[in-house]
Amino acid sequence: HALDATVHLRYHPANYALWAVEEKKSRRVIGMINYHHRNLQFRRVDVGWLLLPAQQGKGYMAEVGQALLRHLFDDLGVHKVEALIHPKNKPSAALARRLGFRREGGPIRDRWLVSGHWHSTVLYGLIADQSIGALLIAGIIPGILVALTIAATVVVLVLMHGNKIETR
Repeated sequence: HALDATVHLRYHPANYALWAVEEKKSRRVIGMINYHHRNLQFRRVDVGWLLLPAQQGKGYMAEVGQALLRHLFDDLGVHKVEALIHPKNKPSAALARRLGFRREGGPIRDRWLVSGHWHSTVLYGLIADQSIGALLIAGIIPGILVALTIAATVVVLVLMHGNKIETR
């Protein structure tokens, strides 16, 4: 069975990028992180993340999130990063705060339509020069192995060391 190359061709760093997070020790994909809705004129981008419940609370997403923020601010010149989070998603809200995001609004009623049901969201934002965010991003971040995947098949491996992103 051949991979559908059109999915890979839809990777547009100017607009969005998606990586699957792979645990180094087990080499298993345990989640994903992305940026999307990139607005080049206003230097703003949305981010999102998912992590298997069994892997939550181990600091993996904080580590990957710091690396992504460093890439967005240092390499792509983004000024503001936003995250829309469901009000009941306490782990995501805690991660956003840990990464330096501030709650900026919400709940924003009926923002997402999922399976025919409307869901509200809370808006979190992080500005490039915010003190807590700048301190986190300025820290030394160890290498993290992440991968761009299609249906759990690894397509592109990306090794993140600090603010360097190299594809293999």
